[in-house]
Amino acid sequence: MGILFILVAVIGIVSWGIVKSDELSGLGRQVKAGSLRHPHGRLEQVYCEHPPVRRPFAARLRSVLPVVTVPLVVVISLLALALEHAGVLFGVVAVDFLSSGAGVLLVAGECLLRLAKPAQSFANYIVLLVAGIVAATVLGVPVLAVGGHDFTVGFEAAYLLANAAGFAVGCSAAAALMEEPVRFERRFEDGAESSVKISPRSAAYRAYEALMVDERAWNVGRKE
Repeated sequence: MGILFILVAVIGIVSWGIVKSDELSGLGRQVKAGSLRHPHGRLEQVYCEHPPVRRPFAARLRSVLPVVTVPLVVVISLLALALEHAGVLFGVVAVDFLSSGAGVLLVAGECLLRLAKPAQSFANYIVLLVAGIVAATVLGVPVLAVGGHDFTVGFEAAYLLANAAGFAVGCSAAAALMEEPVRFERRFEDGAESSVKISPRSAAYRAYEALMVDERAWNVGRKE
């Protein structure tokens, strides 16, 4: 699971950096037009046609629970374990594969699909994977501490179930925190216009709110 965690973390950091760089373009005290970070200069106006509707965390959590893939991962894990201890080679391979954290790919995928369409991005999928792996690691540590090197059916079953529970807790909690991104139209000082989707939890969100204008002002600025 360690290799998978490192790989996912690296991809996640790179994806996050690209997204944040775009969100923060034109913002800040020192904005130099034509630079790599601020190619169009200072951000001057933004317009939002559909402001977000906030929902309580509990409601968001219920809507993203992985009720299909977690039971599936549990059933597959127990079947693989039974095959392993029956001497079937496929069972041995399957248990090793599942112990590496492969089940999180399914659980994170379901949580992502339960989010609103605008939030179903690859970057968010990476975040869900990291959250699931971290939670599974936290829940798996006590099992490893108690079981030690005891590779009995009970120990392996407990470890695989702890993984599945960690995937469910980590992925669903992270998904519930992912509020639907808000689509902003933005205009820079050189007249360039583009759209961007920003999470209400993003550091740039308040800056965008401060620069927001109504539809009339936005259209007037476009005509100019």
